[in-house]
Amino acid sequence: MSTLRDTVKNLLHEDETILYHTQCSLSLFLHKGPSVPGVILTTNKRLLFIYKEKDTSNPTRYEEYIYKHIEEVKEHPYFFSFHIAIYYNNDWVQFRDIYDKNARKQLCSIIQKQVTSSPIS
Repeated sequence: MSTLRDTVKNLLHEDETILYHTQCSLSLFLHKGPSVPGVILTTNKRLLFIYKEKDTSNPTRYEEYIYKHIEEVKEHPYFFSFHIAIYYNNDWVQFRDIYDKNARKQLCSIIQKQVTSSPIS
């Protein structure tokens, strides 16, 4: 059984480094099902969300978000809203259940910085 550390090690490209990580849940705006709990990782090259599926032989999966395809990043600092959202490939994606306000701010800041410094090729 693969651990999270092994999964991350296998996913990282050469010269890719982790800038920040935290636990959260992934929710797609058009997705009607429940949010999926996992870990969000920001690297110098992309955003990764790693999660486990319960009913498959390969329980560790991931979603990848390339910075140059992220058009907007929003922190939702409202009273009962603990998430950030990115507009990626014409769809909104939410990273929910980030209860620490400083973690949300730091994550948003890192993503925004990486988006603005990514080449648009």
